[in-house]
Amino acid sequence: MIFSFRAAALAAALLIGGTVVAQSPLQGNWYSFGRDRVIRFSIRKDSLINQHLNWDGSPRLGREQYRQAFAIFGSVKEKDVHCLRVRHLQEGETVTSATCFRFPGADKKQLWLVELPAAVPDTAKKGPEIPYMRLISEAEMQRLRKLPRIDSMTAADFRKYIGLVNGLQQQLNALERQGVDAGTIRYEAYSRIRSCAAALGYDPFYTDLQYMRVVERFRNDPETKSLVEKLFKD
Repeated sequence: MIFSFRAAALAAALLIGGTVVAQSPLQGNWYSFGRDRVIRFSIRKDSLINQHLNWDGSPRLGREQYRQAFAIFGSVKEKDVHCLRVRHLQEGETVTSATCFRFPGADKKQLWLVELPAAVPDTAKKGPEIPYMRLISEAEMQRLRKLPRIDSMTAADFRKYIGLVNGLQQQLNALERQGVDAGTIRYEAYSRIRSCAAALGYDPFYTDLQYMRVVERFRNDPETKSLVEKLFKD
């Protein structure tokens, strides 16, 4: 997702030029979870490519194919926000815009795709800060892929999983009450629901079929049936 400038000072800095992206911690492949796909941002010295992938890492094909390339020709860092000035073709015309990122921690395992601070509604500023999209590094993605499949989740871990999901739902409800837009909340939910599985030591790159197998297994277990009903009721 590419955002136009709404912060005058930062826009002016980008129009001047800014630093190059060479040796920037932004460089590399970054991944996020969509509803039914993986979203990859490949950031290089002079390009940014946004591509949709299947859960196994293969490109989406046919009607679901999506790949968009941007040329980077400037960058600037404003406090902890890294913004790239980019160009791309849209309906035969060259469009200039910017995409902005923020590292939430010193370990650089995560990267947040964010809107400029000036673009965040005042109501959202009063609550916990959330990114437009959470991204994980290539190394972290490879680590998660080596975790046990979600099909192998134990009953004990399923109970913990329900607790994490319930906590996530409460956080999302709070954001909705604070006026955060529905699109941001939706992407937050897509990302965080799979992070719940990863937090318990399971590969979050599961298909809908794998997930429903887990659900049906615990739905047919008298000891966990009520948890499944609560999961879908909430």
